[in-house]
Amino acid sequence: MMMRKGKLFMLPYAGGSASVYLSWKKHLPAEVELIPMELPGRGKRYKEPLIDSVQNMIPVLLEDITSHELSTSYAIFGHSMGNLLALELARELAKQDHPLPAALFLSGRNPPHVKSNFLRHVLSEQELVQEILKLGGTPPELMENREWLELFLPIIRSDYKLVETCQFKWDAPLDCPFMIFNGKQDLLIDAGQIEEWSRFTSREYSAAWFEGDHFYIHDQAEEICRQMVRHLGAPTSPLH
Repeated sequence: MMMRKGKLFMLPYAGGSASVYLSWKKHLPAEVELIPMELPGRGKRYKEPLIDSVQNMIPVLLEDITSHELSTSYAIFGHSMGNLLALELARELAKQDHPLPAALFLSGRNPPHVKSNFLRHVLSEQELVQEILKLGGTPPELMENREWLELFLPIIRSDYKLVETCQFKWDAPLDCPFMIFNGKQDLLIDAGQIEEWSRFTSREYSAAWFEGDHFYIHDQAEEICRQMVRHLGAPTSPLH
């Protein structure tokens, strides 16, 4: 699995903007082009309507990713909701006979057939705020800012609905390698189920664990990038 030069597409977690990955560039060699995939309703696409279903999101992401040259090597990283979107996007790319990624880096999520019965998108505002605080990753002082909440809560509620209403239907294993990343203290992850990810690829599978909770990616960006670069076979010295 060699990718001496190529693109690394990045998909965000629920409530997040893909711009959070821009700082990761400094951890990657110049040969790897980092491409954050912004979702409608946030960041530079904030004027676009939010999308609250996988069925409607995947065509948007497909149009985005296929606007790039995919005949050269590329990989996709997704964390939490981004993990789900990365997997579903790769499935759609396969169905439409596009070149598949050199690797899928899937972070912060149980295997797709493992469902949670806890529905965050139907919580009251107060319950939703408490749940977000429990997960971490959002400064508590922001959650006390009424103006910010009025912008943020519709985004994360829409994202939770997208994840929680996704009806997973599997066809066949994907013909691309999987690398699974998780935080050791992530209370959302069932460690006993992680090996089940290997069922969904016909290629190599591996898993890596990092210190941290569900939002371990913020503290472990450098090490995550190092592992992705190693798996892609790109040069290991950051040149940005």
